[in-house]
Amino acid sequence: MAARRLVAEFQPQVVVGLGGFPSVGPALAARLAGVPLVLFEPNASPGKANTLLARLAREAYVHFPQTRLSCARVSSGTPLDGRALALPSLTQAEARRLLALETEGPVILVMGGSQGSRAINAWIERSLAELGTQGHDVTFLHLAGNEEQAVALRAAYASAGVSHRVLAYLSGIGVAYRAADLAFVRGGGATLAELSAAGLPACVVPLPSSAGDHQRHNARAFASDGGGWVQEEAELGPEAWKLLLERAADEDWRIRASAILHAGARPEAADVVARRVISLGQGLEPDSPASR
Repeated sequence: MAARRLVAEFQPQVVVGLGGFPSVGPALAARLAGVPLVLFEPNASPGKANTLLARLAREAYVHFPQTRLSCARVSSGTPLDGRALALPSLTQAEARRLLALETEGPVILVMGGSQGSRAINAWIERSLAELGTQGHDVTFLHLAGNEEQAVALRAAYASAGVSHRVLAYLSGIGVAYRAADLAFVRGGGATLAELSAAGLPACVVPLPSSAGDHQRHNARAFASDGGGWVQEEAELGPEAWKLLLERAADEDWRIRASAILHAGARPEAADVVARRVISLGQGLEPDSPASR
């Protein structure tokens, strides 16, 4: 009832559902008022809200071709924050200098989301202490999630004699993407969309507790064409460490994987979604058709 009152007061021409339970009430209220409904789904496996609302929606904007919903789908990609994209004129060497990184040799970017990942951080510390970099000349750019974990990681890298830059957080992540050769990340939809746009190959470690196991579905979709690989958290061990270092050192593999990601990237996603939403709000049909 509250959502119906809001729709009546605001009188929208179109409603965009972004998933999650808060979107259900307003979306249903909009449809009862005869307002067109569209959805955005960044994950390979849609959540319960979008799965339910798809029956009422005109179309859904998706990132992964594997996403299935019971309405027309537009392969728009995921709109990205400008800070996630490095300036086209910024070279890798310049990005590394901005971050005070070694300018020679491969750089591995490690991040577990905005708050970091204790499981990933602990595995990195353990691997550094027990295995080192096994003769590979590699630098780590590690976003720890908070200063407490950053302090422990700095000590672990220094003790192992490994080149590193550990930060609690980095807002201009696009510079890090440009500086790195390989990423080690969780499987959030926005993160994987950013990596695709940056052409940065990645090892994706899905969060085991993600809702509906969506991170595992995202990881598999991301890696399906060869832009990276999936590493289960429960199987993080010496072999996973060895593969990470080998892939970082394999320039030919990295070049191929980067080209695959660039080919599937959708840097124009925000413009595509905005134009279609505005057209529907004006009572017009969008320029390009949606697919089933």
